[in-house]
Amino acid sequence: MALTTYTPGEVLTAASLNNNFTFAAGSGGLVRVGGGALSGSSTAFTSVFSATYDAYKIVISNAATSGNASITLIFGATTAGYYYSTPMAAWAGSYSTAGGAGSNAASWAYVAAANADTFGTTLEIVNPFLTSRTHYSSTPVVSGSNAAFGVGGGYLNNTTSYTGFTLAATIGNLTGTCNIYGYALS
Repeated sequence: MALTTYTPGEVLTAASLNNNFTFAAGSGGLVRVGGGALSGSSTAFTSVFSATYDAYKIVISNAATSGNASITLIFGATTAGYYYSTPMAAWAGSYSTAGGAGSNAASWAYVAAANADTFGTTLEIVNPFLTSRTHYSSTPVVSGSNAAFGVGGGYLNNTTSYTGFTLAATIGNLTGTCNIYGYALS
């Protein structure tokens, strides 16, 4: 549906304006599809991927763990076929989880890195619901005394359709917030 344009002096109707607002809300950009609090060693997010969107943004904010940890991501119950590379560069103190790479791994490790200082990261997930390989890219950042930064990416070597994922900390409990957004198709 195209946006209605108006000329000077034209009467605006509620139906016409409502159509424009409906079109504008679904005409591109990010639409929140789920999320919530991170708690415990892992948090599952179910029913967030669907045929409505092909790509998603996951935003982790105000998060922390009790020690230097890698944050991992798995889809459904799949524990094999994850390929990734996430080099971490430390610029303050020492950082014990200095990134890594995985070949046919049990999860995507290092999608984020964490410590007791707050951290945040964004992940782009492409094709999780489609019956094709799922891909990701991320920019993990850790602040504070063990500051580090990395850029990572990878793929899941299967064509399974997924509706959800689990984030987990390799050390301690994970706290913070996770929001999931779908990229509108038009």
